[in-house]
Amino acid sequence: MLNRAIECENGFLSYVDRDIGLSHYLQFIEDEEGTVAGALSSDDWDHVKKITNFLQIFYDLTKEVSGSLYVTSNLHFLKICQVSCYLKQLISSDDDGDDILGKIATNMKENFDKYWGSPKKMNKIIFISCVLDPRHKSVSVGFALQMMFGKEEGLILESGVKDYMNLMYGEYVKSFSKDKDSQHSSSSSRSLFEKENSSSLP
Repeated sequence: MLNRAIECENGFLSYVDRDIGLSHYLQFIEDEEGTVAGALSSDDWDHVKKITNFLQIFYDLTKEVSGSLYVTSNLHFLKICQVSCYLKQLISSDDDGDDILGKIATNMKENFDKYWGSPKKMNKIIFISCVLDPRHKSVSVGFALQMMFGKEEGLILESGVKDYMNLMYGEYVKSFSKDKDSQHSSSSSRSLFEKENSSSLP
């Protein structure tokens, strides 16, 4: 909706200039702080465009990870990292024009940290699925961890992800060996049974 409003920016400005009733009405409308609303200025439209770009990132992310016709598990962690870095950038920005977005980002970061602020709150499988994606592998995961949690902690976490993968692979090898031994034992027993049956036949 905001994108459509931005496309009609000139139309809104022209409408206010031509409609005296609307212009007069806007001069007496006040917000919660008692400030007169008035017509949207060029600065107001700049804020609208920034907020639209801000929301577009979350819209695209939600749409991408909510897909039902393709695998999404390999996308989650890097998208989480993207959101984390973007929120940090807005919070630390010195641009006065980003003051509104900075306040929004601060509130969002508090909620974000409840779920993704610590690696202990994350299921390690989201790292593994990203590593197994041939487009990313462990290099991308390591880089993303450092971007989210700092270089020192990121390197420790990256090492932990590799250890976890090795542990999972070791369990897979054990399971595969047991299945193979079970199949071999079953095959041997079947062969022995067939031999005994054949020898007992007249």
